Amino acid sequence: MTKVDRILIGEEKNFCMRCNYLSYEYGEVEPENLNFVDSEGIPEGEAQVVCPKCGSISYMIASEEEEREYDKR
Repeated sequence: MTKVDRILIGEEKNFCMRCNYLSYEYGEVEPENLNFVDSEGIPEGEAQVVCPKCGSISYMIASEEEEREYDKR
């Protein structure tokens, strides 16, 4: 699991394709974080957005369908 450097709160709900976490929160991992092996392609000076629960990069803005299905859990 990737160590998340910081957790922030956004304006839109996000959904993790790996662990099904649904939240307004999102994690950020700095490219120089040695625990983060997927840092290629991140623009210099920018952090990678990840799931705050499991650290996956498969964390994106939730669709209406994902919100309906996973908001009840």
